[in-house]
Amino acid sequence: MVDLPRVAVIMAGGVGERFWPLSRQRFPKQLLPLAGGRSLLEESHDRIAPLVPEGRVHVITTADLAEAVAAHAPFIPRENILTEPMRRNTAACLALASAILEERHGPHVMAVTTADHIIGDVSVFRAVLERALSLAVSHEQLLVFGVRPTRPETGYGYIELGPVVHDHPTLPCHEVRGFREKPDHQTAERYLGAGNFLWNSGMFVWRSDVLHAAFAEHAKPYAWRGWERSALSTLSAAGAQFSPAVARVFEGLPNLSIDYAVMEKASNIWGLPASFDWIDIGGWEALRALLDVDEAGNARQGATVLVDTRDSTLHSTGPLIATCGVENLVVVATPDAVLVCPRDRLEEVKRVVAALKNENQESHL
Repeated sequence: MVDLPRVAVIMAGGVGERFWPLSRQRFPKQLLPLAGGRSLLEESHDRIAPLVPEGRVHVITTADLAEAVAAHAPFIPRENILTEPMRRNTAACLALASAILEERHGPHVMAVTTADHIIGDVSVFRAVLERALSLAVSHEQLLVFGVRPTRPETGYGYIELGPVVHDHPTLPCHEVRGFREKPDHQTAERYLGAGNFLWNSGMFVWRSDVLHAAFAEHAKPYAWRGWERSALSTLSAAGAQFSPAVARVFEGLPNLSIDYAVMEKASNIWGLPASFDWIDIGGWEALRALLDVDEAGNARQGATVLVDTRDSTLHSTGPLIATCGVENLVVVATPDAVLVCPRDRLEEVKRVVAALKNENQESHL
């Protein structure tokens, strides 16, 4: 199989709850200008576009974000903005995307990225992606990018590499021994010292038939060739409003990540170690990597005044933030909301979003 069409899918369906109050349901973090004045989605598109024929880069998002994405990204054809009827995690997202693209293009080789990454050396990224696409065409493997760790990070999952299975002067391809959940600090230090553990980037390359076979073996509900014919017949024209048949099939899919549904179970996985700078913008702590940190350990952006403040992150797109006698805080101000949270409890920002929903504060979501 040497002439398969290349397609790309950028996953952009999240609402970035851990990035509240800057990220909102109608204008989430992937549309925000966090990467040098350009949005994360724009950067994601431009990184991948030179390696995929024009018109074959796609974004998959939720129905409630489709119009916002379309307005923000006129460089993506409207028919290439694929929409999920509802949120069902990344396994369902990628099963639907591949089903739609197989209806449109037939068997294909797919590159999967996400719209919430910042990558430093784009030329290195493209070299890794080109190698993955070439390998995927001629091998029945699921390929995953792993980023070489630079610190004992506890906020990322890890990939354990086995021996080299496809050598190359600069980009050897390895067997993947397994996927590891986010570790504690001691375990992360062990991974860093071992040298054969990579951060799991959540970026993949595979042939559509290989993905389908993996779903059929490990997570059968996602195997789209078994979906009812009435659903499949409508997929190539999918838009913001799905037919009842598509929505019915999608609603019945389990709410699982692609890692849990397939990658942690499959044996035909190869990993490509990547050495580009990589930041997963999962929440406010990740923003510190994009900002200058002063001698007191503070990172700030926007209107701020700091007095006797240490190891804090301050970000304002609204009123002035002034702090005095505090440390290890994140303070975020927008025109209509302010967040104050200890840095070691940032994972709990989701609880704030949940509380807003429970208290019918919809205008702040």
